[in-house]
Amino acid sequence: MQLGVGLFGFIGLVSMAAAQPPQSASAEASADALSARYLQLRKAGGHFGGASWNGAVDAWGGEKHTLMRQLARHVVSHPTQRTELHALMGAPDQVLDCRLADCEASLRALQWVGERPPASRRPAEIAWYDWRGRHDRLVFVLDDKQVYGAGWLHAYE
Repeated sequence: MQLGVGLFGFIGLVSMAAAQPPQSASAEASADALSARYLQLRKAGGHFGGASWNGAVDAWGGEKHTLMRQLARHVVSHPTQRTELHALMGAPDQVLDCRLADCEASLRALQWVGERPPASRRPAEIAWYDWRGRHDRLVFVLDDKQVYGAGWLHAYE
């Protein structure tokens, strides 16, 4: 499996086609520590949520942004079920059920790095996690069982 980091450090789509070895205890502990801090910062106010500027939450490359990037790398590099994603990142800020709505436009807008999943692989849902309000968002693509890709949607403001 390969994780792509492209222009401006965007984390893009990573295919989950190959089976992954079991997670080590240290990787799991590290993900838990990242998750705990991310969940604290997720509750913190910032400029894009109507509060004062908070560098840890609002800044490009700030702590929240960095944690989201690290968690995205972890999720796409290990087979991750929906419940595990929610345990690490909390409930998504928005979910688009692709069985009821056309998700193609949302997928086209993402900053994909690496190969886009084949058209025959239809997502069941897309889970959106806000980084800076709805201006910049981390998106996870899931089939019926697990996460199989991630990407960023940026407003470029």
